[in-house]
Formats: sequence, C-alpha cells, structure tokens
Amino acid sequence: MRCGLVVPAFALALAGCISSAPGAEKVLVTTRPEDIAGCTLIGEVKLSRDDIGRSLSTQYVVPMQNGTLAIGGNVLFRTSLSTGIAYRCDIAGTP
Repeated sequence: MRCGLVVPAFALALAGCISSAPGAEKVLVTTRPEDIAGCTLIGEVKLSRDDIGRSLSTQYVVPMQNGTLAIGGNVLFRTSLSTGIAYRCDIAGTP
C-alpha cells in the first residue's frame, strides 16, 4: 500500500521543478538594503502567473534569479515573495 503512495508523490515533486538558467544560481538573493548600496538598479522582476501558484517559497527563488539574470542583474533584492528589483553590483563570484 505504501509503495502506491510514494510513486505519485515523487512524480508530483518532479513536476514542480524549475530549471535554473546557466549562471542564474550565482545571482545573489537578498532582503537587506545594505547589500545593494552602491549598486546600479536594473529593473523590476516579477513572477509569471504560472510561477505564482507554486507552494514552496524556495521554488519562487529560481524563476526570479532567472529573470534577474535575463535583464542583466546579478543581485535580486526581494520586495515580496513574488516581486523584486534586479541590481548590478560589483561582487566577486556573481555573473
């Protein structure tokens, strides 16, 4: 009986996975204003309607990192669970 429940749960977990764009995993995500002091504001990043329905907050991070990288940012200042502001900062190890 237990095996029948494990397979569907595993399949659902895989269905919810989001892939990072190459380099997006290096985008720094922060909520601390001091982390963006002296950085250049690039633009706003919002989750798409498809991404907003995800249940785990960690799954919100990947599409926002992808969006930040896509517009030329390397730091994401999160203003809410589904929005943030992309910045370009001189930080070693970021794209």
